[in-house]
Amino acid sequence: MAEKLLIIKSRGYLPNDTNWHGFRVNEERAVIITPDGREFAPRELEGFPLWRDQYHALKDRYGLIERPPVRPPLEPVQVYRGGKRRQPAPWVPTRDKIMK
Repeated sequence: MAEKLLIIKSRGYLPNDTNWHGFRVNEERAVIITPDGREFAPRELEGFPLWRDQYHALKDRYGLIERPPVRPPLEPVQVYRGGKRRQPAPWVPTRDKIMK
């Protein structure tokens, strides 16, 4: 999944693939928006496999949850530099960099 996100970022748009149909990326807020409108931060991706396993274990034990609560995405982490937080430098794909 991380490799797919790097490809997305380098191209500047989501792949033309049926698996990504309806997904959007909001770069200003650093969130991925699903087709049904849920939002999540990219750093939440590493927890998804564990959450999926926990969900299936709970579903097997207690049954399906009717209306799970919707939580807002995590705030993006700001880069720490010399005692104050600054915005990260804009990312430039390697193909667009001037090589010396």
